[in-house]
This record gives sequence, C-alpha cells and structure tokens, in this order.
Amino acid sequence: MELLLSSLAVQAVYIPLAIALGWAFLARLFGAHYPTTYHLGAAAGVFYTYYEILGLPSLDPKTALSRVIVVPAVAIVVALVTVLMKPGPAFVRVLTVALVVAGSVWTVWPAVIGFDVWAILSIIAVGLFAWAAFDALNKLQPAPASASTILFGIAMSGVLLALVTSNTATAQLQLALTAGVFGVFWLGLVLSGIAWTPIASLTLLPTPLALLASQVVYGGVPLWGLLPIALIPAIMLGFAGSLGGRGPIARVALTIRPALMLLAAVIVACSAMGVIELPGVVLNLLNL
Repeated sequence: MELLLSSLAVQAVYIPLAIALGWAFLARLFGAHYPTTYHLGAAAGVFYTYYEILGLPSLDPKTALSRVIVVPAVAIVVALVTVLMKPGPAFVRVLTVALVVAGSVWTVWPAVIGFDVWAILSIIAVGLFAWAAFDALNKLQPAPASASTILFGIAMSGVLLALVTSNTATAQLQLALTAGVFGVFWLGLVLSGIAWTPIASLTLLPTPLALLASQVVYGGVPLWGLLPIALIPAIMLGFAGSLGGRGPIARVALTIRPALMLLAAVIVACSAMGVIELPGVVLNLLNL
C-alpha cells in the first residue's frame, strides 16, 4: 500500500481526481449551492499532492512552492464567502484578478521586494491573463467542455513548462489541478451536463497562474513563453462553435487538440531559442 501511495501517478493524478469527484458528488447530493460549489474539490486535491511532496505547510515559508499552497486555500475561502454574497460576474472578475495578482505577489515575494523586473512583469502578465481568461470562461458557460479546456490548457502548460525546466514538484502541483478539472468538468459533462460558473473561475484560476509566475521568476521559463498559453482562451472562444451537434465524448476529445498544439508550440519555441534542450524535454516527460 505504501509503495502504491508513493507513485507519482497516484499522488498527482488519481487521488486529486478522486477528491474532486468525491466533493462534486457530495455537493450535488447535499449542497444547496451545488452549481457554485461542486468545483471546490478540484482545488482541494492540490493540498494532498503538496503534502506528499513537501509535508505539512510551514508557518515560515521560504520558497515559492512552500508559499503557493496558501493560494488555493485563500481562493476556496473567498469563493465560499462570495457564494453567500451572490454578486454579479463583474464583481467576481475583479475579485479573481485581485486574487491572481495577490497570490502571485505572495508566491514570488522575495523577488518582488528585491525589485526584480521579471517578477513584476510576470505578475502584470498573469493579472492581464486572468482578466482575459475570466471573460472567456464567462462567455463559455453554456459550453462546459470548452470552458474546462481553458483551465486544463493553463494547468497542463504549467506541467510541461515545469518538466522541461526539470521542476518536478511544480509539475506535480499543476498536474493535480489538471486532474481535478478533468474529473469535475469533463466527466461531469458526460454524465450530467455540469455548467461553468464565475465562482469556478474565482476558485481555479489563481493557483495555476501563481505557479506560472513563479516558473518565470525562478524556473527558467522566459516571459514570452507564456504568450502561447495566453492564446488558449481566445482560441477556445473561436473553437467552441465548431463543437455543436457532437456527442460529449467527441467534444471532450476535440477540445484537447488546440491546447496540445499550443503546448507543442511553447516547447518548440523554447528549444529554438536555446532556452531548453529538446532531448532533455523528452527524458523529463519519460521520467514522469
């Protein structure tokens, strides 16, 4: 049993997926606010993966990884409070961007107080990215497969960028979030037609974007490496119309394609610029 739990796939995929699905089931069964709280398990799965990697959170965090675990915790608490307030999408969008920026500042705080230019630029970039992603997610509410692909693409981009820069721990945290998003939204789409909500964006955008900011500051990822990822919301907006009339399984399969194409572009571009070595990328992926 101990050997099974020590597996990377179990720590970063299967258990976060089970937590996300379990929470969604309980929220649907007992929760009065099911449409706005079913997604919380997708963020909660990150805590298990963090515990398996780094143990209990430190009261005096020194590294970006030890700091970033605060972000999903705060996002969940803020989301629960916001559900009770029942605000409009405009308020939730501002709150989401504020959480993304605050979470990114907290995660790379030592670089911020050192007036690191790349840290400041990365925080501005993910803040703008959060604004655009929220708008796209809000417009795609009737198409949950397309909406979930935006989150899937962002988190999986973080996974691959972390792997190509040999940062396995960051990759595992992003992968845990990816597994949760996949379980709650895509499986939910197949079974019961779960829709997207602004509160879901508030809960799930801050963590992967804060991790992306830390990858720019500490992980060796160039700032321009985030540009292809920033195109994912726009592409999914244009792509959503072509999914009409298809079955749920076909929609799930088709929504993966643009995200994977953009991720391949990130890797190839980084390799061409000499930021990473492509053979190293392949070896890291095989090790995962």
